[in-house]
Amino acid sequence: MRREATRKATRSTISTAASFVSVPSAFAAADPGLRNAIKLEFKTIFSPGSRRDLDLETVFSTDKILVDLLGADPDALDARKIAADCDLVKKFVAERPQAAKKLLEIFHKDSPDIDEAFGVVREAGLTEEAAVRAGGGLIGLIVLLVVIVAAAGCAHTKPHKKPDPNPAQ
Repeated sequence: MRREATRKATRSTISTAASFVSVPSAFAAADPGLRNAIKLEFKTIFSPGSRRDLDLETVFSTDKILVDLLGADPDALDARKIAADCDLVKKFVAERPQAAKKLLEIFHKDSPDIDEAFGVVREAGLTEEAAVRAGGGLIGLIVLLVVIVAAAGCAHTKPHKKPDPNPAQ
């Protein structure tokens, strides 16, 4: 008898009124040509527990990250580093498959424990700094994987021409 796996519902659309901003200092060890590829979502919210009408604060979202393909310099992709990253990730999922699953589960929580998630990746040697020390740098791998998935996914949609960023006046 075949056992059906239970699956959690996943979202198929995202609507956001926030801004996605690169934080190069968060990836200081990354190649300078890749530091701006990863964008975190920042949004302004009413400060919890505030007694003033317009007491606002800026927070970052833990459930959305943008990979900006134009924020990555193609010359910064290094085959040797990407191969080293693949080895690091392969070792992690082969030796610690439950930890790999746990990472995503942490981010599925209403209030993800970022310190817990960071502890998992630090222990596995999967921080950007550790990957660079091991001869890689995970952001290049991420950018390449997103480009591959985008090329495959976009093959099923109607192509569009990018708008001219400097239209004639």
